Amino acid sequence: MTTDQFDTISRKLDVLIRLSALSLVAAKPKQDQVTMLSSAGFRPKEIADMCGTTANAVRVALSMMRKKRKARQRVARARGSVGKDIAQTGGDPRVAPVLGSPPKAN
Repeated sequence: MTTDQFDTISRKLDVLIRLSALSLVAAKPKQDQVTMLSSAGFRPKEIADMCGTTANAVRVALSMMRKKRKARQRVARARGSVGKDIAQTGGDPRVAPVLGSPPKAN
């Protein structure tokens, strides 16, 4: 196989991959499209070309999604901490503080 043939096949495969990815996310909201395409390994410029937006808009959307995910993880960890405190107080949530360890006995 020559280099030209390889390049032609590579370009055609690239088009097929992009079309497949677009068909999977077509009915989704833009934010979901960006997330899914990024998870599939596409770069912001490629996602922007597929979604009809700019690479900067894609980067901003991905950054905002990462921040939201981190905030949800912090909340989940905090809730997990509260759950442990409640378990340590015998299951009575009124005794456990919102965050931190249970009150010390006198």
